[in-house]
Amino acid sequence: MSKVELLAPAKNFKAIKAASDYADSVYFGVEKYNMRMRSENINIKDLWKI
Repeated sequence: MSKVELLAPAKNFKAIKAASDYADSVYFGVEKYNMRMRSENINIKDLWKI
């Protein structure tokens, strides 16, 4: 039987930190590659903070 994985969305660094406490994986958009136009975009140069 396959293991179930919890995948959580995140719109900013605060949400990434909160989701990483309980989720197996976190997904987010980066700059112009984000489907959610009103989200707080994460810059490619800031990915090292994660």
